[in-house]
Amino acid sequence: AFTTANCRESRDGCTEVEVLVKEQPEWLTVEQVLAALFGRLRTVVEYASEQELKAYQPIPDVVMSVPCYFTESQRLRLRQAASVVGVNVLATLNDATAAALDYAILGTG
Repeated sequence: AFTTANCRESRDGCTEVEVLVKEQPEWLTVEQVLAALFGRLRTVVEYASEQELKAYQPIPDVVMSVPCYFTESQRLRLRQAASVVGVNVLATLNDATAAALDYAILGTG
């Protein structure tokens, strides 16, 4: 099921989304929401790699794929959100380019 979110424009012109934080409504910027998501994804990936390799493996650097219609401004905001949680984005690739590289390197699709 899909849910809707309340959005508004902040005083400085950024989009804010209303989210529940510890059951209390808060207004966060899109970058703050993305930073929380990236932080959680990093934790999950590091935990999974620890289970598979039997040793903690930090994930400091990533290559991120984005839709081809993302503007440079949107790509920059993603990079900034990732840097908030200590993830260094080495490059952003269009989704199609990332899929082609995956196929070329791993032979999977």
